[in-house]
Amino acid sequence: MISSKQRSSLLLPFELVEEILYRLPFETLGRFKSICKHWYALINDKRFIYKYLDLSKERSIQNDHETSQLFDPETKAVSNELHSLLYSKMIHCHGLLLCKCLETLRCSYTMKLAVWNPILRQFKWIKPSNSRKFFDVYGFGYDNVSQIEIYEFKSKLWRSVDTILDCDALRKSVSMNGNMYWIAQKGRVNSEIEIFIQSFDFSTEMFKPICCVPIPKGIVSSVPFDHKLLLSGLGGHRLSLFHQHNDVEVKVWVTSKVTDGINVSWSKYFNVTIDPSILHSISTFSIPEYFTLKNNKIMLLCEETDIKKKCMYTSIYEMGEGEIKKQVTMRGQKIWCNVYVPSLVPVPE
Repeated sequence: MISSKQRSSLLLPFELVEEILYRLPFETLGRFKSICKHWYALINDKRFIYKYLDLSKERSIQNDHETSQLFDPETKAVSNELHSLLYSKMIHCHGLLLCKCLETLRCSYTMKLAVWNPILRQFKWIKPSNSRKFFDVYGFGYDNVSQIEIYEFKSKLWRSVDTILDCDALRKSVSMNGNMYWIAQKGRVNSEIEIFIQSFDFSTEMFKPICCVPIPKGIVSSVPFDHKLLLSGLGGHRLSLFHQHNDVEVKVWVTSKVTDGINVSWSKYFNVTIDPSILHSISTFSIPEYFTLKNNKIMLLCEETDIKKKCMYTSIYEMGEGEIKKQVTMRGQKIWCNVYVPSLVPVPE
């Protein structure tokens, strides 16, 4: 914490300095560390870091396998190039990104894990687990015999967890308030399929289903063929579900507070009928992302292919009740989109 002596030596009242710094964009905030040692101490204070995180707005981070950049959906501004590695997946938590990386070595790919804060330009490799598999799911890890492992930064070791995961993850997980959430599926051939939201609580180290998805049971068997589902966080306490049906209809749902842990329910956020000429099906092979805006709207980032020009690009759409419009198109070799909240949280040592 910044001391009372340091507070009294500031030219401006301490509370006013705090309010000014909270309102600065992260690009500017870093420069203020060098102005004076008191401001440096304040910006590195844990209380300031997490208050700044709470006030930060969601952005997206784009990676086209050569460069990474931050995109602001409100101003359409794109940041300078960031750390350039071959990322195949990212999971966001408190401004830190868990990156599943591809490293090319002698014409073959090796999977590696790293934790990255793009804003602080801090990057740390995680020693791989001895039991890792190519198709492991990370944020937490498990292999095809349901062996659960957690990586601890304090010990720099992986350890096994005595719990069982008896479902399949349909999409990558969402991190919220230190827990993981993802769309899961249970059921086999010739049996009823159940689609629900699964969670993992890092404090109890237990898996727990929290609610079913708001899709009629009669059509669940066609997921993920006729129904495309995406999961996102909303306001730090609720989940949001994007549901595209037969390419022509989109419904967005939100939950009650999942942090309460009981009686989680869904309510309709909005729905819209799509003109296929504007937005095609969200391919199961693409990795779309979306986040919520004001006035019951969302911003969807979707990877698409231009067959004639033989290139990949990301289109950004703004959706609300009964309306959809394209905002921006960004081209690249193959673009991965991830929702990201800029923060000053340091990468654990």
